[in-house]
Amino acid sequence: MDQSGHKLIRLAGFIYNKVVIIDTINLRARQISLAAFFIFFFLSFPLVQSHSNILYNIDLEFDKTMEEGVTKAAQKFLGVREMPKSFDYDFELISVKFDRMLELSALVDPSDFSIMGFRDDSRVSERGEEKFPEGERRKIAEKVFQALPKAYREELFYSGEKKLYQGTYQHSWFRKINGIAVMNEHFTVEVDPADGEVAAWRMSLFATPKEKILTEPAISFTVAQKIAELGVGGKGIGILPVLVINKDRPLWLAKIKNLYPIFAAVDAADGHIVFSGNARTELPEGYDFGREVPVKETAFIKEIYE
Repeated sequence: MDQSGHKLIRLAGFIYNKVVIIDTINLRARQISLAAFFIFFFLSFPLVQSHSNILYNIDLEFDKTMEEGVTKAAQKFLGVREMPKSFDYDFELISVKFDRMLELSALVDPSDFSIMGFRDDSRVSERGEEKFPEGERRKIAEKVFQALPKAYREELFYSGEKKLYQGTYQHSWFRKINGIAVMNEHFTVEVDPADGEVAAWRMSLFATPKEKILTEPAISFTVAQKIAELGVGGKGIGILPVLVINKDRPLWLAKIKNLYPIFAAVDAADGHIVFSGNARTELPEGYDFGREVPVKETAFIKEIYE
């Protein structure tokens, strides 16, 4: 291994070890408060089931204003008078569900009670002839997209369509800042190919304004790859890391094999491992971006070199 290779490994190891020490100190300070929070949460909501960023059957009794606001917004949008049968927490939105054989729900932003999406599975026809080809399906989806506020449309980029299990086609637009995909911020429209009905659409909340998002990595993808291997205790599988944005910070998303292939997300600003396991987000089809973005070393990284 040449001198640059040894330097790379030393740098990655130093960043990993330094960040682990800092994270351990911070973790100890947070353990008591976090434990108290989770004990309170799960005792308060014993019937809640969770999956990633979704909580099913949440109870909004603790905030009557919120419960009434999301209910009225959903009723008005869907044109119904009945009360909901349940509420779900869905990536900071509230899914208001009504009692139907097939799902009827509206996604509501609890901060201002605006509608962020809906689903009406009664609009999905039984499997039959696909009368609307891909071009026509996209035109239908584009009409829904064009109804979004301009501020959303300017940062969303079309990524194509995919067929879902129930026979509808989902068209997706992903938020990108300077070409970098933002995790869990996208817009989708589901179109029925038999009759052209829109069965669902969904708009994610934008967590951070564009001007407040850091897009320049302070460490390269090669350093991030070594940090991921050290942190997870595995080896790369020949797939190079890609750059994504998590709320307001850039991450290198690397794929590592331990017992089996998993993802490791390395903060591109300071080198700590944010998470490992599944990717925790959808990405545009064939997304492979970021390694060409210039690295801008921070004072923290420069200190390590020195």
